[in-house]
Amino acid sequence: MKNENQNIEWKDKWRDEYLKWVCGFANAKGGKIFIGKNDKGNVVGIDNAKKLMEDIPNKVQNQLGIICDVNLKKEKNKEYLEIDVKPYDVPISYHGKYHFSYEGLQRIEQWEYPYEAIREAVINAIVHKDYMGTSVQISVYDDKIIIWNEGNLPDNLTVEDLKKKHSSRPHNPILASAFFKGGLIEAWGRGTLKIMQECKKAGLPEPKIEKTSGGISVTIFKKREGTTTVATTVTTTVTTTVEKLVLVLADELKREKIQKLLKLKNKNHFIKNYLQPAITLGLIEMTVLDKPNSRLQKYRLTEKGKELRKDLLAKKIPVGEQASGEASGEASGEASGEASGEASGEVSGEVSGEVKKVIAVLNGEMDRAKIQHLLQLKHDDYFRLNYINPSLKCGLIEMIYPNSPKSPKQKYRLTEKGKKLKKTLENNERK
Repeated sequence: MKNENQNIEWKDKWRDEYLKWVCGFANAKGGKIFIGKNDKGNVVGIDNAKKLMEDIPNKVQNQLGIICDVNLKKEKNKEYLEIDVKPYDVPISYHGKYHFSYEGLQRIEQWEYPYEAIREAVINAIVHKDYMGTSVQISVYDDKIIIWNEGNLPDNLTVEDLKKKHSSRPHNPILASAFFKGGLIEAWGRGTLKIMQECKKAGLPEPKIEKTSGGISVTIFKKREGTTTVATTVTTTVTTTVEKLVLVLADELKREKIQKLLKLKNKNHFIKNYLQPAITLGLIEMTVLDKPNSRLQKYRLTEKGKELRKDLLAKKIPVGEQASGEASGEASGEASGEASGEASGEVSGEVSGEVKKVIAVLNGEMDRAKIQHLLQLKHDDYFRLNYINPSLKCGLIEMIYPNSPKSPKQKYRLTEKGKKLKKTLENNERK
């Protein structure tokens, strides 16, 4: 009997959104995706197999930065493809999000500490360290992580100054310059500010910066346990969508029933914005865990979900009123809400310093070598993974030959979105 599980997926035709599955398998134990099989595992065939054998590896490499095998298979004169994804030791992202294989669904991994905050704290420790002393020390506890480096603050600069805009006086200017040119430092004097901002964005307590043991330490705390944390996570991470689901889920219900209660018609919209976030947050669970796609599958609240529902009901939130208007917002939410997030959120600064540097130097159409030369970067793979690929993923630049990514004539140019960001960056520089 044919079985589809968390390591095997059947798709009747290829869609670029399946790159999420490739990402998920790479971040888990690996897996296979068969293109040209229906949901029962029967071969239905595809007409463009040979073209996809070229396109898919290129898309995987350009958008995920990894390599996978794509094999042509044949059964009863029908061609289909096998995409064999190997597990990777380092996290792989797709459009800036880390997907993991999760019982037939895709979830976005939640980090215990904000990645950018940890990154900035470590870079600060390396750049400002006194290299006549001991090494940088990182201490991990159950409730916090402490990053310490030996060395003193410059004269007339206090710990309190680090929590607001301040001048940058690195202890090791040559090392700091190398980090800046390599794209590891986005702007001078903003490292500690970014640590504070990232922790606040993640709903964490304010980090503690202090002078201790002849050096400077940065302590980043975990989110405190309890029902307050649950409510904060739901409202800040997925706003009211998960709350609505929790409120209507008074018993074990099938997906169709929950969707009906919420007056939602679009299945994909419901799964992406309601069901998956609720599962990821540990607020609901499947009744048939080993068979996510079972026709008998239902969903129920976990203990954590029941506590949240109790809190929401105590606030007397009108469920029907929340659900109303969602059917109309459902269609426009994906078409306009998410689009506006892509068009404004990323352009307004939600991009890395590396991407901003690409945008700043890219004028007209340029090949990879030219852009790399302008940024004074020598390592091809580092440049591709940290500069070009993220810029493509953000939709800020595009290839002039998108169907032939490895063409010797390949060049890159700004998209309309990229031009808007470039203009914004130039205006900011003039201020």
